[in-house]
Amino acid sequence: ESVWQIASLPENKNRQFINSAFSHTGRHTPLVFNRKAFQEFESTGMYSKLDNKDLKRTINDYYYSIETNLLGYQDEKLLFLETNWEKSLFEDGVIYVDVSTLEDPLSHIENNKYRISILRNLARMAMWRALVAQSAIDGLEEIILEIDQEILKY
Repeated sequence: ESVWQIASLPENKNRQFINSAFSHTGRHTPLVFNRKAFQEFESTGMYSKLDNKDLKRTINDYYYSIETNLLGYQDEKLLFLETNWEKSLFEDGVIYVDVSTLEDPLSHIENNKYRISILRNLARMAMWRALVAQSAIDGLEEIILEIDQEILKY
């Protein structure tokens, strides 16, 4: 089964999870990428003194990967989906952050192809972010190991 395949609605429904999912689905949280450590490394001149070209390439590739895979377009697309999710629920008089008053919140999704499409796209974006975040963690661990090896040379 593909990591990108989204399962159908579960048979057993956990009300607390559903309330939480509705509440968090429309909350846009932009990603913030902090470059301060790298900027300080550059501004002190240490980066230019680094002789290990492979380490420099690894660091540059890491930052490029983060910028291209996590920032910009993905964030705009996510905001677009979340905004449309919220608007579509408003059509039914539903405020996504407070579905606890609804008898059956999933009834607002089950037969609505538009909302199902939005949720599938949001789920795919969440999976993409998780995969890229794990890749970023792995890349950072690689950089740390390379820096440790570089330090041991001196």
